[in-house]
Amino acid sequence: MEGIILAMLVDRGLIDYEDRISTHWPEFGDNGKGEIKLKDLMRHEAGLAFFPDPDHPTDPKFDMIPSLVDLATLDGLEEMIQASGTWKYGVRMYHATTRGFILQGLVRRLTGSSIGEFMKREICLPLELTFECGTTLKEQEEYHYVGTKTAEKWYGLIDVFRAGAGMGGNEIMYNILRNMSTNEEHPLHRYRDVKEWGQKGAHYHLSTPQGRTFEYPSAGMQANARSMAKINALMANKGSFGGTRLLSEEAVLASMQGGESAVDETYGLECAFTQGGFADFGSMREACGVNLDEAVAKPRRGFIGSAGKGGSLSMWDPSRRLAVAYVPTGLHNTFVHGERDMAIVAALHACVTV
Repeated sequence: MEGIILAMLVDRGLIDYEDRISTHWPEFGDNGKGEIKLKDLMRHEAGLAFFPDPDHPTDPKFDMIPSLVDLATLDGLEEMIQASGTWKYGVRMYHATTRGFILQGLVRRLTGSSIGEFMKREICLPLELTFECGTTLKEQEEYHYVGTKTAEKWYGLIDVFRAGAGMGGNEIMYNILRNMSTNEEHPLHRYRDVKEWGQKGAHYHLSTPQGRTFEYPSAGMQANARSMAKINALMANKGSFGGTRLLSEEAVLASMQGGESAVDETYGLECAFTQGGFADFGSMREACGVNLDEAVAKPRRGFIGSAGKGGSLSMWDPSRRLAVAYVPTGLHNTFVHGERDMAIVAALHACVTV
C-alpha cells in the first residue's frame, strides 16, 4: 500500500523516484542523509533499516527507537528520523519496519494529510476496501479482528535444527539464525535489541485496541485478504478496477520499473526490488545459500508485490491481469516458501501454465 500511495503522488507530479528525499523534506538530509533518493528508500538501500545515532552508528544500544508516543504525535517521530544517521547506505537491508515512517513524513509534506488519512480518502473509499492505517476506537467497533498465532517455540526450534541437519525445509531460517549468532555485523543483531520498537513480543502493541489507533504504515496496517486482492487487481489492471481509476497506466508501469537485483544482508535473499518498492518474485535466486530458482521463483514468475511475516502473500501479474492475496492467522517461520503459500502458488502456477 505504501508503494501504491507513492505511485499516486508520482502520477500527480508531486515527486519523482529519482528525487532526493531532502528536496521535499530538507531536515531529513541532516546527519549525512542528504544524498538518499526516493528509489534508494523503496529498494531498502537507504541505510535506515534502523534509526542509528549519528555519533554511534554501529552500536545498537544507541539506536533511536520510536515509541507509541512518537507514533501518536508523528511530529516527534519525524524529529527522530531527522536526527538519525545511516548505517551502510547503499547496501540492501530490509527496511520493513522503518520505510513507512519515512514515507509518512513525505506524504504529510506533499499532501497535508497523513498516510492513514490519504489512504482512506483516496483509495479505500473509492474501492470500498477494509484497509486501515490508524483506526479510532469508535471505528474499531465496526470490525471483527482475528488474532494471529505463531507456532510454539519448541516446534519452531525443532524445525530449525532439523533443517540444519539436512532433514527439513527450514534451512533458510537455520542459516539466518546461525549468521545472526556468529556475525556481530548482521542486521538481526540490532533487531534482537530493538524488540519491536520497545514492546515485548512481536508486534504486541498492534494487536491491542489502543495499538491499532496508531499509524504504523511500515508493518502495522490492518486489512483482510479480499481488500488486498482488490488493490492488487487495480495494479494488475493498469491502475483501474471496477470502473474506478486511481492511477494512470504510465504510473503503474513506472512503479514496477527500475528493478535491481541484490542480496539483502538481513535475510541473505537475492531478489530484485523495483523503484516503486515492489519485489519481483520471479527474480529470486537464493536465500542464505539455498537455491530458490526452481522451487520458489519459477512458479512466481511474472508476479510483483510483497510477501509478509508469517507467510502472507500480496502479488499481481500485470501480463495475465491476475491478482492474489493470502492472509494467514497461524504464522510459520519462513517468509517466501512456507507449506501453505507454496501450495497456493503451485496451484496457481498449474492453472496459468495449462
